[in-house]
Amino acid sequence: MNSKIRKLFLACLILFILILFSYLRVFDILELPTFDFRYKLRPTQNWNKDIVIIEVSDDTLKELGSWPIPRDFHATLIRILKEYGVRQIIFDIVFSDPTNQDDDLALAIKESGNVYLPFVLSIDSKSKHILDAKKADLEIAEKIKDASKAQGFISTMPDIDGKYRWAPLFIKYGSNLFSHISLIAAVDYLKIDQRNIQFIPDRFIKIGSFTKIPLDNKARCLINYPGKWHKVFKHYSYYDILVSYKQALFGETPRINLDDLNGKVCFIGLTATATCDLNPIPIENTYPMVGSNASIFNMIVQGSPIMRASHFVNIILLLFFSLLTIFVNRKFKFLDGSILTIFIIVILFILSCVSFYYFGIWIDLFYPILILFIIYLSINLFKYLNEKRKNELVEKELIVAKKIQESFLPKGFPRSECFEIAGLMVPARKIGGDLYDFVQLGNQNIGVMIADVSGKGVPAALFMAKTISDFRYFAKSNDLPKDVLLKLNNKLSIESRESIFVTMNYLVLDIANKKIIAANAGHFSPIVIRAGKSIELNFDFGPPLGILEEAQFSQVEFPLEKDDIIVLYTDGVIEAKSIKTEDFGKQKLINDVIESKHLKASELVSRINDGIAKFSYGATQHDDLTIIVIKCI
Repeated sequence: MNSKIRKLFLACLILFILILFSYLRVFDILELPTFDFRYKLRPTQNWNKDIVIIEVSDDTLKELGSWPIPRDFHATLIRILKEYGVRQIIFDIVFSDPTNQDDDLALAIKESGNVYLPFVLSIDSKSKHILDAKKADLEIAEKIKDASKAQGFISTMPDIDGKYRWAPLFIKYGSNLFSHISLIAAVDYLKIDQRNIQFIPDRFIKIGSFTKIPLDNKARCLINYPGKWHKVFKHYSYYDILVSYKQALFGETPRINLDDLNGKVCFIGLTATATCDLNPIPIENTYPMVGSNASIFNMIVQGSPIMRASHFVNIILLLFFSLLTIFVNRKFKFLDGSILTIFIIVILFILSCVSFYYFGIWIDLFYPILILFIIYLSINLFKYLNEKRKNELVEKELIVAKKIQESFLPKGFPRSECFEIAGLMVPARKIGGDLYDFVQLGNQNIGVMIADVSGKGVPAALFMAKTISDFRYFAKSNDLPKDVLLKLNNKLSIESRESIFVTMNYLVLDIANKKIIAANAGHFSPIVIRAGKSIELNFDFGPPLGILEEAQFSQVEFPLEKDDIIVLYTDGVIEAKSIKTEDFGKQKLINDVIESKHLKASELVSRINDGIAKFSYGATQHDDLTIIVIKCI
């Protein structure tokens, strides 16, 4: 299997795993909090103003006794609601066991003609399609059941994290298919014939031409909670309604205006603190389940369902954003790729919010963001490792180049009865562009050269090697310094193909006559220290080598005395930076030489280098540093 086939196979395998994990929703436990976060960001939704909730809250239990409250109170409440024109009465209270008060309650329910009663089904969570009930508490006290308009289940089940996001609209028990109480009541509210209800398992339920509710493969719908408990629906206290009715009978001002109940749909349920009917939902940690039933009813009659995007849609979005992330991280450098990746994730987040806010569609967010982050890390880790490998190769090549470069430099310093000569070169990188050389001329004279190639790194090093090689060739002819520079310049100007040049000082130590003969090609003048003072050499500077063919160079002769010190240097010495970006400077160099004039040449080189290192401590060396010291003895 060749490399291309292996890469193609690996890409297909990764693609298959991405799609499989998305389809199976492996990370759903982590996706749920992102859905809740979008729910919390969403503003409160519109709700049907006919819906009211009558709460059996703390005040009701305090006044009427502990739960369950006697059924004659329910009978009284139903009669009051009937009298004030309530449209529908939907209980979230199960009346399973018969009591001696059932006759009166059944009579009130029958007279009202609009009471819906619940029952409980124990759901089998392992059902693969329409939820099955393992057992059922279908028994509603017979007298009460016969008197009601309809009955439906109120059973639901939480997600894996304990929150209630879904509600089954249908549950199968035995051979019977039962409906949720809110669905039954909503169909009646909309005055739709049962024959106009279209139920497609695993897909949707269509109620007439008005509402289409998406269903999952277990006949469940997402509950569209319009807002927090106290911010949506009109709330009444069960006890306050009873008291207000009594107050109205005796001509007193009632606590609440019961006329406001005319035409309303009343959901009656337990909301007292610390009771079993309070559970977490996406937007609140404690929410009465009677509110869930009201929210389902509201969702149906308002035609405002929410749905989870299909596997296909989520996979398409995942692939699109993944490919986009791959492209930007392969195409752009690390910083730009990082910024663009963040931008892509922000776009994905905004898309998920917009789709939920305005279209009621829940698209996966956690898994795509996780994949985008993994792609981002993987590509940049690969680029880093690849770059590191390249750098290691370059580093090895630079080490070899450094050794080659060092082989061009002199192995030691010339010895003479009249002069001490010492030097030092410290490249800013592995290889540098500074160079120096010593040439033995005849039996006594010594040629000393110091130069600086423009630029740094490998190009400068290669040019340095060529320069020093050509210099040795011309210098050995024993020509005058200006003639050596002339010949060297002509050769470099003709053969150089890059915009690289070199500045150079070349001087000849005339031992017999105790003087120096020097020529300069655009380099710093040597520093001469005599009797503790600096003496300037009057040079006519020629241009740097390698720029202008047939350029002319002048030279100067300077007699030497005992203890004279000559310092040759490159710009890396006087332009060395401190942590405050100050330059070391020529004057400080002169001062250091004068202070240490009693030292030997080699010791003086070390002292200058130590001074530069102390001055530059903490700062980065930006340029090659070369020093040559000649001391007359």
